[in-house]
Amino acid sequence: MVTEIEVRVTARLRLRRPVTDDVKSIVAIDSDPMANLHRPGGAPSPDQNVQTFGEFVRGWEEHDVSYWIAEFGGDIIGMAGVEPQLFLERECWNLYYRFSPSAWGNGFAVKVAKEAVIVASSLQPMWPVVARTRATNYAAARTAERAGLRRCPNLDTGDFEVFALGW
Repeated sequence: MVTEIEVRVTARLRLRRPVTDDVKSIVAIDSDPMANLHRPGGAPSPDQNVQTFGEFVRGWEEHDVSYWIAEFGGDIIGMAGVEPQLFLERECWNLYYRFSPSAWGNGFAVKVAKEAVIVASSLQPMWPVVARTRATNYAAARTAERAGLRRCPNLDTGDFEVFALGW
């Protein structure tokens, strides 16, 4: 039986648990140099992306929640959602979003981030939601803020700025 967490539908998007057949689409998005402009070293290799995708699938198996496949008009346009993680020795929700550059500018990341915050708050309301991004990634920072997170400079680690809700 599919749960309301595994599949969510908004006015424009279908969010669903990933399946093995999605790997090719997600590797294409994650390997796109434009989708990795703010990542030191650029886009990961396809092999690295296959491994990361496998970790996302295992996240669903282990936690019954992780990152969704985002579809628009039947096409896979990205992957986003929340996953339980330990951050600074505290259990929290890691908010993640990566979309195909062809989908940028449509508000998709904000919509999915808001859905993810709703799900996280319903599952473990005491856990904060955390998003980490590079200082130069203004779009990712705006997405976190529009999803209700606030900038928390005291939580910054390494090259990452941290945004949080409920910290």
